[in-house]
Amino acid sequence: MMKPLYLKFESKNNAESVLLSNGFKRDEAGGLHSDSVLIDVIGVIPGKLVVDSQGNILSQEPDLPGWHVNLLVPDDYVIQQPNAVVTVATPVRKWAGY
Repeated sequence: MMKPLYLKFESKNNAESVLLSNGFKRDEAGGLHSDSVLIDVIGVIPGKLVVDSQGNILSQEPDLPGWHVNLLVPDDYVIQQPNAVVTVATPVRKWAGY
């Protein structure tokens, strides 16, 4: 069985550091991958747009803080350096079926 982890890191560098120390490897393009974990790098989540009735953009809320990464991991998976990440309670994007 698998379980989703919806994570927020301080920065992209922080996310990469934690994930590399948890067994992820860098591919030729510079992305991260793992043989046993699926990864969905979301990055910065832009703030919501405020539009008028005609669809004109009036303003944009601030971007959500942090660098966001979703993982789909085996049930017994425990991320090392748990203090370096925050589990997101209301993820913007989820794994299908979870």
